[in-house]
Amino acid sequence: MSIENWTVQTTNGQNWGYIKRLILDSDTREISHADVILAKTGRLIRLPWRSFEVRDGWIKLRISERPVRSRRQSHLSSREG
Repeated sequence: MSIENWTVQTTNGQNWGYIKRLILDSDTREISHADVILAKTGRLIRLPWRSFEVRDGWIKLRISERPVRSRRQSHLSSREG
C-alpha cells in the first residue's frame, strides 16, 4: 500500500483525513509523527504517531477529534508548495 492510500478514520469509522507524510526519528529510525490533511477542511496538521492505531489495514485516530480541530492553523501549510 502506498502512502497515498492511507486514510485516517475516527473511532466511529468516518473518514477523518489522509496521511501525507511520515516523519522518522533520526536516532531511533522509528515513525515519530505524521502529517495529515483533514478531509473536511484540507488543513494540514502534524500529530505524534502514538495518536494513531494501525490495525487490519486501517489507521484509526486514537485521540478525540475535538482537541485536534481546536488547534490553531498548522505552520506546516505555509511550507507546502
